[in-house]
Amino acid sequence: MSSTPQRRSRSLAGRLVAWYEKSRRNLPWRGVEDPFAIWVSEVMLQQTRVEVVEGRWGPFLERFPNVKSLAEATLSEVLAHWAGLGYYRRAHQLHAAACVLVEEYGGELPSFYESLRRLPGMGPYTAGAVASIAFGEAVPAVDGNVERVLCRLLALEGDPKRRETAAILRSTVQGFLETTSPATLNQALMELGALVCLPRKPLCGECPWSEECRAYELSQAEDYPRRPPRPGTLEVAAYAAVQSKGGRYLFRRRVEGGHNQGLWEIPSIPWHPGLPDAGRARPLLEELGRSFSVRWEVRGELTRVKHTITRHRITLAAYAVEGEEPLETEDLRWATATEAAAFGLTAAASKLCRRLVSPEGC
Repeated sequence: MSSTPQRRSRSLAGRLVAWYEKSRRNLPWRGVEDPFAIWVSEVMLQQTRVEVVEGRWGPFLERFPNVKSLAEATLSEVLAHWAGLGYYRRAHQLHAAACVLVEEYGGELPSFYESLRRLPGMGPYTAGAVASIAFGEAVPAVDGNVERVLCRLLALEGDPKRRETAAILRSTVQGFLETTSPATLNQALMELGALVCLPRKPLCGECPWSEECRAYELSQAEDYPRRPPRPGTLEVAAYAAVQSKGGRYLFRRRVEGGHNQGLWEIPSIPWHPGLPDAGRARPLLEELGRSFSVRWEVRGELTRVKHTITRHRITLAAYAVEGEEPLETEDLRWATATEAAAFGLTAAASKLCRRLVSPEGC
């Protein structure tokens, strides 16, 4: 690298760090030195709003204060404490990685990026964040915020998810890392994207890099990053069988290998395209009962809840069912809505329980 690019990187990094020291948020995981706690925060923050994680990170660590306690817990326990954070595959992988760490690393996180990458769920971003923030390794941590900041700074035309563009972004961050603290630099880049370089209406007047930003110079900041068009939303419907006795409802655990695996729900049938249809619901719910070796009579529709997963907008129609009662098993239980919440419910099941308990409550 020539002296001119080195000076530019040093200047940009210096301005960014100065802005960060003045403007950063006081988040509970900032300044924490425990690698396990840092790892948990980074996993929770993926695809989840910061304000949600602020309320969940501390309680999760109270229950699972270290790798060993997480590995020794059952997956059901971990999912129950993850409930409400969404994207439950993260919890599965966090638990799986903890088990590997106990078996192969003595319950400690390895301190190098390449070793971290070999753990379940440790993608390039998570491994880079943990390695740089917890261990000071000079490796990039490029999340969506950082992609947006750098694509605008450089006015990159490529999709940041494509290999060629991603390589440019990582190389750019690597240049900055050679000039300052990796932990500070990576967090400052993320913070700039979260607070100033916003997806819509970026606050360019508050940006420490506005003088160097090509997209700002072109008056095209909102046009970057260049991403392919998103696919449209799909309307889908599902049906839930609400069987109750003495204030308790029948719940089942979702099967391994499927969506929301390991979480609990009021028994339901898979999605189908379109909106709910009573004529379609009844035979499907009767068949669902037969899968539990019981006969159900499907009564009227009780309520509906809406839920969104990726691009699927789901309408879940809940029907009362009466008849034979399935026996409890490891994956089939009778419980109140409060008791079931401790099992770890799917988001749709949580909404449905609130509606059943308090029809005007959601």
